[in-house]
Amino acid sequence: MDAKLAQPLRQEDGDAVHHDPQREHEGVNAEERGAPRHLEEALLEFARKVVRNIYYDPDTVRLRRFLRMENVVNPEISAAAREHDRPHRDRLADALAGRLARLAYAGYLKLDDPDRAARQFLALITYATQRLDETELTDTLTANIRFFLRGYAPD
Repeated sequence: MDAKLAQPLRQEDGDAVHHDPQREHEGVNAEERGAPRHLEEALLEFARKVVRNIYYDPDTVRLRRFLRMENVVNPEISAAAREHDRPHRDRLADALAGRLARLAYAGYLKLDDPDRAARQFLALITYATQRLDETELTDTLTANIRFFLRGYAPD
């Protein structure tokens, strides 16, 4: 889990970001509709780290290949690996849900169910992001994050 996402978003000068209705639209493009300008960038940085750890880390890639090959002969190993991985996925989703809830409380997002929003975000950033070059990965993640932000934009 990226510790930065669990922290309050910070501006470059190190001050914590607080919702200021008078400055709400300053530096905000139309696609973000109410989200702070740097929220997209912070989510993109987080998404890159998650995707790289899941699909691009050499040790993880080797382990996935091994499990796919071993699954043919011994499916119990793959099942055990998935079961072992579940608490890590749940912890990531829980931490992300907490962060999204704080962003909603601050007025940057409008969401009824932070847990569902976290699962949706993780699905958007992990689906179809395997085997992409850096440009394609950034473009795909950016488009998916903008889609997420539009869906949860405040009124």
